[in-house]
Amino acid sequence: MSQLSTITYSRHQWTHQATQRADRERSQRTQTARISAERDRTPHALKAAQARRQQREAQLRPREAQLPRQGSPPKVEVVLGSLPLF
Repeated sequence: MSQLSTITYSRHQWTHQATQRADRERSQRTQTARISAERDRTPHALKAAQARRQQREAQLRPREAQLPRQGSPPKVEVVLGSLPLF
């Protein structure tokens, strides 16, 4: 091979390696940025979710006080109510 073709071939290999390395580093950089942004958003999202939950609980509390008691009566009332029947 002539000296010019050797240099051209060497340059071609170097260029190919450099572009592959740049592609890897670029994808690594974007992935790191994405993960960092997601990690930074997580505490804010948690605080917002907790605030929404507390707000909903605060809205439900007055309603619970207004509603009549529903559900099964206590056992004592059931027993005392059924004794005269026997």
